[in-house]
Amino acid sequence: MLLVQLTDIHLMASPEQTLRGVNTQATLEKVLAAIANLDQAPDLLLLTGDLANDGDATAYQRLREAITPLSIPTYALMGNHDLRDRLSQHLTNHLIHYQSQIVINGWQILCLDSTVPDQIGGYLSQESLNWLGATLIANDLPTLIALHHPPVLLQSAWIDGMGLANREAFWAVCDRFPQVRVVLCGHAHQQADLQHGAISCLVSPSTCMQFLPKSKHFALDPHGRPAWRWLELKSDGSYTTGVGFC
Repeated sequence: MLLVQLTDIHLMASPEQTLRGVNTQATLEKVLAAIANLDQAPDLLLLTGDLANDGDATAYQRLREAITPLSIPTYALMGNHDLRDRLSQHLTNHLIHYQSQIVINGWQILCLDSTVPDQIGGYLSQESLNWLGATLIANDLPTLIALHHPPVLLQSAWIDGMGLANREAFWAVCDRFPQVRVVLCGHAHQQADLQHGAISCLVSPSTCMQFLPKSKHFALDPHGRPAWRWLELKSDGSYTTGVGFC
C-alpha cells in the first residue's frame, strides 16, 4: 500500500497571497502534480494539519478542489493554524474530528488530534490516550499513528517548545504495543527520521517552506524546497519511506 502525506500546506485567503515570500498555492500545485505523475497511484492521501494559514474558508475550498482530481481516498487532520468549523464545512467527507481508525491492506492507521484551541503547541487528551490504548488492545495489525505535533525533540529550542507537550504519556501508551511501527507527524517544517526504541518517528517537511534544522531561534532553511512524504506499507509489517522534493 502506498500512502502519501502532505503537511503544513498553509494556503492563504487568496491564491495570490504569499507567506514569507512563498506562494503556498503554487507550491501545493507543484506537489500535487508530482504525486499525479508517480508510477504507482497512492492508495491513501493523509493531510496532517496546518492546511490553511489563517483558517480561511476559501483556502479550504481551494484545497478540496485541488485534491479532488487525484481521486485518492483522503483524510485530513487538524493543525494549530486550522479552524475546525471551516475545515469541516469544506472537507466534510475527509476531516478526522478527534480520532479515527483506518484499516486498509493489512495495516491500521490511527489518527489523533493533537491541537489545543488558541495554542501553537500540542497536547493529547486523556480521552485520546485511552482511545489509543483501547484500539491497540483490540487490533494487533501493524500500526501507523498520525498526528500534527512531533512527539520527539528535534534539537531546535523554539520548535521543541511547541511540540507535543505530553509526549511521555503518548510514548507510554505506544511502548506497550509491539505492533506500533511508525509515528507520522508534521508541524516542524523539516524532515527528521528518528527512532523511539523500535518505533520510527517520521517528521515530514512542508509543502511550502522549510525551517532551518537545529536552530535555536526561528529561521527559514534557505535551501528548503516544497516536499511530501511517501510510505510503502508492506503486508509483512515492514515499510519503506522517502521524501519527494519539488
